[in-house]
Amino acid sequence: MNRLPVMYVRGQGEDLTSSRGQTSLRRFVEGCSPKGIVFITLDDATPSPQLLLYQGRVELVHRMEALLAEKTVDISAVVASSGDLLVSANGLLPGLHPEVIELRLPGGLVQESYCQIGIGLNELREEGILVICLDRAMPESGTPGQSQWQDLQIRQLLGRWEDEYQWIKALARGGQLENTGADNCPSLSDTTVCMLNTAFGLGGLKAPQRIFQTALNDRGRSVFGYGWMH
Repeated sequence: MNRLPVMYVRGQGEDLTSSRGQTSLRRFVEGCSPKGIVFITLDDATPSPQLLLYQGRVELVHRMEALLAEKTVDISAVVASSGDLLVSANGLLPGLHPEVIELRLPGGLVQESYCQIGIGLNELREEGILVICLDRAMPESGTPGQSQWQDLQIRQLLGRWEDEYQWIKALARGGQLENTGADNCPSLSDTTVCMLNTAFGLGGLKAPQRIFQTALNDRGRSVFGYGWMH
């Protein structure tokens, strides 16, 4: 099976389940037939990572637990659930009834922790699983120009991260790399930065290859995101 894309999506639940949001997301995964969807979300009230099973078998849950354990990430709970993510998944892949799981992460981890979680789950892309990093941070209301400005900021941030990791690789090859462990990094409080780091890890520490966005709705909000295809 071909490697499936990774998506970073920013929007509220009602925007994702709207016809406009669904059309945009379907266009992105056109031609793909995932057997499962994993949504990665963030909740400051969650003390440690949790897995929520919405639809499907528990085997994928156990697979995710094993992959995360390799990155020393322990899952605190596995529970059955239902809600807007199930509606989004079935709308995105109508008629397929994919397995649907949510990995709910806590806020306040260091940057490297979110990135390593993404790296740890990268193998799911080879196994027919579509991974969506869902950023529910409320997009600011405003004009399309403001939205484009925000998009430019994020793309510049991702480009800088890619450059930094290229330098780290080069220094490591030359034996000049000092201790850059997670203990030396500050914790992250911005939801968008946390989710982008996770998607960046899933995308192989590279900048995304695709950008998508819906038009602003009557509340001045849109669904927009990025895709890692390789």
